[in-house]
Amino acid sequence: MQGGLDGIVLGIQDWWQSLGDTGRWLIWMASGLLGLAIWSAVSYIVLHRLAGHRRFHGRWYDRSEYAQLMQVLWEDQQAGSRVMSRSELSALRRYRYGHAVKPILSGKGGGYFDV
Repeated sequence: MQGGLDGIVLGIQDWWQSLGDTGRWLIWMASGLLGLAIWSAVSYIVLHRLAGHRRFHGRWYDRSEYAQLMQVLWEDQQAGSRVMSRSELSALRRYRYGHAVKPILSGKGGGYFDV
């Protein structure tokens, strides 16, 4: 088993040396830029979460804006003035009840309120 692993490592080493200085530099820069992009995206999301913001339909809302939005959704649902999407119903249920309450027919084709 050791001989096979050594062959793989030597093959990778030979390939790496065959790239030359410019090729190795380009790979290091590309991997660094990719790492920076991933780190930036993750830190953006984490900082919003730490600030207490919530994301709904592609937009970040702070606590007061989100509470107002959920109040409007709740009033719309009670009035029956429009058909709410699955994501709206799910967000409203999470906001009002947290993750503690699940509908009895959840995931079993329970109809409109099966979120």
